[in-house]
Amino acid sequence: MYKPEVKSITQQLKSQVESDSYRDKKLGFYYINDFEYTFEALKELEPVIEKTAKAQKMPKAFLSSVLFREMMFLGQEDILDGIPFLGGKSIGICQIGIDNVRLNEQIVHGESSLIVNYSDKHIKEMLETPELAVYFCAVQLKARAIQITGNQNVDLNNLKKEQLIKVLAEYNQSKISKNIGPIKTKEKYAEETYTYYQLFSKYYSSEEFSK
Repeated sequence: MYKPEVKSITQQLKSQVESDSYRDKKLGFYYINDFEYTFEALKELEPVIEKTAKAQKMPKAFLSSVLFREMMFLGQEDILDGIPFLGGKSIGICQIGIDNVRLNEQIVHGESSLIVNYSDKHIKEMLETPELAVYFCAVQLKARAIQITGNQNVDLNNLKKEQLIKVLAEYNQSKISKNIGPIKTKEKYAEETYTYYQLFSKYYSSEEFSK
């Protein structure tokens, strides 16, 4: 059983997801994964998330909010994957394509990247491994922050709200100009995901995580 404070935060998070989701008015269902399943999956990954966020200099809640968003809306926001002018093929819980993995590694680690000589097949297998997908998610966020600030050693813990929202928007990379059913613009994606970040920040600082 969750403690009252934690239960309140998780309920807010669940309500926010339902508000942000696309609902088919005729069929009456949401194109999202199960909330409880996703939340429990993140809890299991929490040690990896914490370690990775620290290594990449970003709030744990920020990394968690993106992973949560990508897992919850898997199948909803990626319905147009594979259409060249709208987006590439995304893989795994972080919903990142192989080309972006290579680009992100080049931006963040350059020639010192450990995957510089990895095959596409190997990278795909890594993206499909949740613990490794956490890393790729963090590196994409770090790469976007570097591009936005011009600071190779950027610490996302020190970025302002406007900068973090920009990082989230660029993580999404949607090229559509307006919301189309379940498909969101990158600006709307960023706005909604920042709300998840705020809720996860409360969650991690709650009594549950203050022991």
